[in-house]
Amino acid sequence: MYIENSINDKYIKTLNLGCFPKNVLQFQDSQDYFQQLIFIDYQLQLLISNEFKNDQLLSLAYFENNTTLYQAKKEKLLQLINYHNSINLNYKSSIKSFKENFYNLTLQCHLLYLNNHNVQDLIKILSSFNIIPNDNEIENNISEFEFIQFLTIKYNVLLSNCYSSFNSNYQLQIYFDYLEKFQKPFSKSQIISNFWFEILFKNLSAHLTKKNTIQLSFDNHLRNLPFFKNKFATINYSNFLLRPENLNFVNKSFKNDYSNYLLIDVEENMHSKSFQFPNASESSSNNQINDFINNLYESLSYVPFNLSILKPQLSKKFLIDCTKKTFQSKIILSNLIYTLIDLGEYDEAFQCFITYIDYLVKGEKLKNGYIEDILSIIDTFSTCIIYFNPLKSFKNNNSKFKNIDLNFINDTFTKNFIPNLQRYLDELSKLIDLTYDDENYAGDKNPLSFLYKKYNLNILQTDHSQFIELISKAWFSIGNYYYYLSIYESINLKSMEFNVSQILLNYKNSLIINSTGNVLYLFNYALVLANVGNLKFSLKLCKFILKKYPESFKTWNLLVLILTSLNNDNNDTSIPLKFNDNILDGQLSQQQSPPPQQQQQKMRDPEKFINKALNIAGLYIMKYIQKDIKLTLESKYEILQLKLTQMAVLESVHGHQYMMDYLSEVFVLYHELFDVQLNSNSTNINHSSARQFGSNDKWSHRPSFIDPKIQTNQQQSKKDPASSQPIGDIDSVKSIKKSVGTGNTVDKLRRLSKISRKDSFKKNEILTPPPSAAQPVQQPKQTLSRKTSRQDNPIATTANNKTVERKILQEIWLWTSRVFLKNGLMEECEQCIIEAETIYEPNIKTFTSLGYLTSKSRKFLSLQEFERSLEIFNKSNKFNNQFDYGLNLLGLCKLFLVDDNLSNSLFISEKDMNCAIIRLKNLLELYSLTWPFGYNNSEVWFYLSKIYEYIDDKILLTSSLWKCIELEDKRPVRQFEICDSSIV
Repeated sequence: MYIENSINDKYIKTLNLGCFPKNVLQFQDSQDYFQQLIFIDYQLQLLISNEFKNDQLLSLAYFENNTTLYQAKKEKLLQLINYHNSINLNYKSSIKSFKENFYNLTLQCHLLYLNNHNVQDLIKILSSFNIIPNDNEIENNISEFEFIQFLTIKYNVLLSNCYSSFNSNYQLQIYFDYLEKFQKPFSKSQIISNFWFEILFKNLSAHLTKKNTIQLSFDNHLRNLPFFKNKFATINYSNFLLRPENLNFVNKSFKNDYSNYLLIDVEENMHSKSFQFPNASESSSNNQINDFINNLYESLSYVPFNLSILKPQLSKKFLIDCTKKTFQSKIILSNLIYTLIDLGEYDEAFQCFITYIDYLVKGEKLKNGYIEDILSIIDTFSTCIIYFNPLKSFKNNNSKFKNIDLNFINDTFTKNFIPNLQRYLDELSKLIDLTYDDENYAGDKNPLSFLYKKYNLNILQTDHSQFIELISKAWFSIGNYYYYLSIYESINLKSMEFNVSQILLNYKNSLIINSTGNVLYLFNYALVLANVGNLKFSLKLCKFILKKYPESFKTWNLLVLILTSLNNDNNDTSIPLKFNDNILDGQLSQQQSPPPQQQQQKMRDPEKFINKALNIAGLYIMKYIQKDIKLTLESKYEILQLKLTQMAVLESVHGHQYMMDYLSEVFVLYHELFDVQLNSNSTNINHSSARQFGSNDKWSHRPSFIDPKIQTNQQQSKKDPASSQPIGDIDSVKSIKKSVGTGNTVDKLRRLSKISRKDSFKKNEILTPPPSAAQPVQQPKQTLSRKTSRQDNPIATTANNKTVERKILQEIWLWTSRVFLKNGLMEECEQCIIEAETIYEPNIKTFTSLGYLTSKSRKFLSLQEFERSLEIFNKSNKFNNQFDYGLNLLGLCKLFLVDDNLSNSLFISEKDMNCAIIRLKNLLELYSLTWPFGYNNSEVWFYLSKIYEYIDDKILLTSSLWKCIELEDKRPVRQFEICDSSIV
């Protein structure tokens, strides 16, 4: 039974979390001594944050060279010291508790230390106080015990620093004595204790390394330290030294030596008989094992390469062994969940998490609602929700769950995981008076209000602090789950709108807590704002992000696309018509083109920003090359997407023919980014050409579908009217070929697709400059020749065959095929598709591309390609790439509703056509409920309007047309979703 009856108990909990009460400023007028001390502490932390570079131990002596600055800071500090003295005089005769005296002592000495007070006097003041309380001096209260832990470590740090100027040996001895007696590790919720513990470790490391003049060895240095026998202290300190910011303190062998030490220690613990499953009346075994686990895994969680220090398989074995020696240990189960996720054993982790929640509920009932270590609980919930979210666990149709059904996962999320996490976040908000949007306050309705207003003035921790990151991560995890629901689980428009509103709410809550510390949260919120049509707010947020994170290439991409969308919405600006990618009726999308000079001037912002982004990308690549550091695949892919956006911007400004001159730059950039040499011409030696794929199979289930092979034999003499081009079109294509020189274009690109990264770098072609109308294309001087036969040097698709890089190159070839298709260069388009099938296996993307290519010339083959893609989509689970699915579905709509004609129809009867159109209607309506992919796609609503017109539904026709016009008015040159597209 835990007794928590102090009037200040809530405030103590708040202080333990590194925060202050919301009404802390009112404590200045309080009659309670402890509340007055809290007010002084708050003012002290404000002063340190604003005047002392947020350094707890930076005294006024640091500023003595600047007299004006020194005097200003000293005056503010003296005001606080005098106020503190007056409070003590007012309460001199009152009886004070141990915690009040201890709190007052640390505040007094901290103030005097900053004021550069005589250290001898400070030592006397500190030494005169007995920091070990008597049994009757503290209450049986967890919060108060944790508060005393915080005061104790702060006391030792202050006392040690007082000795630094004249007795460094005794300074070290204070640290050693504290660490030798360190037996109770701090929980995750003891934020302020952990903060001062890190300060202690930093000071200790500075002394042991003689201010970075030597590096520590685990075997030669740590083993000889007085506290080495205390495993809690040794493990915690070793993990601290292995954090990225502290690696300069240790030598190269430290990690391996420590890993060996840890391996032996864990093995000994597993075989130890000193810990057995406790009896009903015993809890000491539970506590000792829990403390060891908490100390090891909590401190190890801050080490990026922790999996190489303690192998996941050994960790799993150890934690399972610990569960046999403890009773319903939440600490052990929580760390077991993390370990199982690291091992990819999602089924076991999911069931463990459900059990973990049961333990929490039972524990809270036994303790009358008391929640132990609430931050650890919130962290476990948010981690599990992020990893179990189907967006991650079912990504690319590869389920990480072997036996658990998706419906069960969704049901558990909705009824258990999300409500419980929200409940714990609400409890935390009550505990430290966290504030979010107020519905009655107009300013909070601004989507970016967190940039102009600090919601929680009682939280002085930085945005990179553990406390801030943990809470913002929890809100983001909830919003991210609603993002999944908006894409895959919206059953109607109302549910979709609710899901989108929850995304906005939870993402914003995340940023209210952490407005600058995490670029992922900022970018995702900006992307959602863009997708809901708040373009100007999204643009402002993108600019804010780029000021702090200029190397966020996804944000650069989104910024440029928003600018093109805003230009599209400007009545004074006209943009050249798009071709195959914008397949709306001419009457709906027709615009009057302005003079070229005006047109170029209006589009300067997108060009300017995309060029700036690519310049930064070039510097970014150079920096990593000079440091001999490999770029992540994600960064490379984001830079490549920037280049494709640049091509789209050039097309919108100068026309689709202009972009033809710069196709080679995309391939050159690919090989500058991806270190891969493709010596093979094929990854599949048995497939036939693009036009022949599937000709022996029947993919459509419709009775009117005629096998293309039979159709070809039956209608050899019958020319498809849709395949014949008008004379003007033929002349246009010839003029394009002549002006662009496409006769050898595909061959050139094919050679570029085989160039080695090494050869490219020899010519210093790190990143080609952004093209302009007056800038010639720079062709690479060294290329690797290849044969045109698709079956030369066949190789199998293995992990060593750079599968991801091949997928990306295939995507580039398919993008190039669409460029040729826009220009009416059908033959070159087909060659690109063939090359895409060659570089990587034929798939939905290539089938769809072939469907678009043959939509007019060979409609039955086109139908086959679209149908076979839909067949694959339907056979796989629903976690398909929604962009690819939409592209395929719209291709089928184009084939049925635009390219088909009565003289040579795909349909054998009117009933057959009606069935096909109703099928399309159902597919389109379902796709329109996938936000943002289908719902924000103007072509989806355009084709729906044509279908509604066909079935004579005037109400739906009107609404779909207005939706189409609304989206078309704000249409960017590429969809916003490509900014966050994962590697293919």
